[in-house]
Parts: sequence; structure tokens; C-alpha cells
Amino acid sequence: MTDDRDAFGSDRRGARPRLLARLWRLASVPLFWIASALVRRAPLWLSYWCACRIADLVFFAFWREKRRITIQNMRRILGPTASRASVRALARESVRNYAKYVVEFLRFPRLTHQEILEALGIDDWSRFDALLAEGRGVLFVSFHTGNWDLAGAAAGIRGYPLQVVADVIGPPALNAEIQSLRRRQGMRLIEADQPAAAARALLKALRAGEMAGMLIDVPTPDGVPVRLFGETAYLPAGPATIALRTGARVVPTAVFRRPDNRFGLVFDETFDYRPTGDRPADVRALTQAMATALERLVRRRPDQWYIFRQLWPVPAPRSALQPAPAALGADA
Repeated sequence: MTDDRDAFGSDRRGARPRLLARLWRLASVPLFWIASALVRRAPLWLSYWCACRIADLVFFAFWREKRRITIQNMRRILGPTASRASVRALARESVRNYAKYVVEFLRFPRLTHQEILEALGIDDWSRFDALLAEGRGVLFVSFHTGNWDLAGAAAGIRGYPLQVVADVIGPPALNAEIQSLRRRQGMRLIEADQPAAAARALLKALRAGEMAGMLIDVPTPDGVPVRLFGETAYLPAGPATIALRTGARVVPTAVFRRPDNRFGLVFDETFDYRPTGDRPADVRALTQAMATALERLVRRRPDQWYIFRQLWPVPAPRSALQPAPAALGADA
């Protein structure tokens, strides 16, 4: 058996990951701005093409665990009778579409407000006006589809009181930079790194009759069990709990890429839930209703759902499961 400690008694197995993590913390912001500058100077079609080729390379050559999870997730969407080739093709297209989103995010800092509005492609904002006029608050719930940053920024630019829950991205310096540029582009953010504070901010906004947006395809081991694409997944209880406490209108939403690389915002305007007064049962039923509505939206364009995480849990012995705090549900 080999000794993994050096002459000073330190564990060499842990030294390299710690060094790489430190280098990433130091270099993440400069690398972000270098990549942003390169993407802005290249023609958009070329940036898309390069990003898709890189995505193919990463997906098939390096991203082994994520590739396995993504293929498993796409198998659930297409069903057990789908061919292996079609499942892998869907997984590849999902990764390619995400690579295009990364290109767009790198260009995001320098887009004008007019370019953001044109990219989202909403010509008629009357549906937003009608929802806001109800005066009960509006909670938009979505999965990670298309380009959610454009939707949040466009609503802010148009003057709608929309707060968006945003998860922490990368090291602290990079996260601060990204959230700052999102705010400069019109987004009103609630950061999800402190769930209690985020929940209070959401409650305050919705009780004031404002709008809020949450991405809820967040794996949550102790969350609400729902049937999603025929199998049990666990989604955060936070969105349903907040909606029930405030009486806010819940609107399942998706942002989909169009063939011209502009985006369309899709609402499920038929969605309605009437609470029974039994809060635990209502949280379960409303979470399931949201999952079912969002499943219908995803089926329209499954290649634009960026689900690269283990949303459906792998069966494990009961003793192996560890309790975890309930997730609020946030952007990634």
C-alpha cells in the first residue's frame, strides 16, 4: 500500500484539488471577462458554432458523470421505448443549447436594453399587465429552459416589479460580478444563498402585489415527492408554501429558443389551484400541479431543458439517507 503523504505529513490526494480551487477563485473573474470580450468580438453564428463543438467535446470526452446523468434524464423524458440513439441525440442537443445560452450570457454585459427586448421577442405585454392588475401577486415558476436571464431583464427594463431568485454562481468574486451585471441589465434579484432571507423577501414582494420568478427543478432529497415524467422526483416545498401564504397567482412558465435564436415566453394561463385549507396537503398538491404543468411545457421542447443534475433520486438504503435542509428553489 502506498503512502499518500509527503515528507511534511500533508495529504497529497487533497492538495491538488485545493490548489485548483484556489486558482479558480483567483482567475474566475478575469477569465469571465476575457471570454466575454472574445465572444463579443466574434460573429454570433461563429460563437454558437464554436460553443456547440466545445459542448460536443466536453459532453462525449470529459463530462462522463454528467453525461450519464443527462442521458438518464432524457430517457425519462422520452420513455422506455425510445431508442438509445434518440436519447443520446436529445441529451447532446440539450448540452448544445446550453452552450448557446453560455454564449449569450457572455454577451449579456454589453447588450443594450433594446437588444434585450428584441432578443426576447415579446410584442404584446398585455398579459403581464393583466396579471399585475389582479393585485394578488404573481409567482412565475419554471424549469431551467431557454434563456431565463433575458426574461428577467426584459421585465425589469419594461418597469415590471419582478423579483427573481438567483442562486450563487461560482466563487464569491465571480458571483458578485455576475449578479452585479444582471442588476445593471434590469434584473431585480433575490439571492438564494440565505434561504430564510430570500423567503422573507419573496413574501414581502408578493404580499405587496408584485411579481416573483423561481426556477424549481432543484433536486431536494427531503422535498415534496411528485410524479414527473412517470417517476418520483423531489422538488422544493418553498414555492408552494410561499404561494399559499401570500395567495399569489401561480403561473407555470417556460422560455424557449426559436429557430432564429430569439426567444419566446410561454405561460400556462389555464393553471389554477384552489387551496383546501389543509396546509401540508395543499403544499403537496400544489407542488404536484406545478410539476405536471411544467412537464407539459417541457414536452414541447425537451432539447431546451438543461437538466444535468440527478433530479430523480437513485434508490439507496434508508440508512444511507441523511436529512438536509429544505431548499427554497433557485437559479443555477
